[in-house]
Amino acid sequence: MVVQVACGAFHTLALTGHGEAWACGGNGYGQLGIGPSADCRGPTPVRLSQGLEGRIASVRAGRRHSAILTTSGEILLSGDNSQGQLGCEGASGRAVFERCEALKEVAVRSVFCGADFSVVLDHEGIARGWGYNDDGELGIPDTEIVHAPAILMEGLEVRAVALGWFDSVFGLAP
Repeated sequence: MVVQVACGAFHTLALTGHGEAWACGGNGYGQLGIGPSADCRGPTPVRLSQGLEGRIASVRAGRRHSAILTTSGEILLSGDNSQGQLGCEGASGRAVFERCEALKEVAVRSVFCGADFSVVLDHEGIARGWGYNDDGELGIPDTEIVHAPAILMEGLEVRAVALGWFDSVFGLAP
């Protein structure tokens, strides 16, 4: 049974109650995370790299990138990185889901994708974000591309996050 669906610009990810992810649609940037294959017209299982702990807890989709959160709090990303949306400097993109090394010591609670940017929220209420920020999508004054996870809303406890295509809203603790 499908318990969550995430839609990007031309691709879709679905999560089952057994912690399995399925992907279909456009794969021109590797956003399906199934390798450098052609577009998929039907659901295709997403395979995770060896050595990862936990099952898939959540799936998210941006315009040309995707994110997975595992039950152990790890973030895996695939797809386009031209705007820094994978949180790793220098990589042009990935066709399979790979761990975000910059977050390996962070116990992530939730992950979110905008068009070309991503945000995670940890169990302590700290939000971190990266990617396209020309219009202030990440809520920080510098409007440059952010290539690695940066703390957002510094000094404030974030309780909720919602991302639009080019905007974000952070729900703060009183």
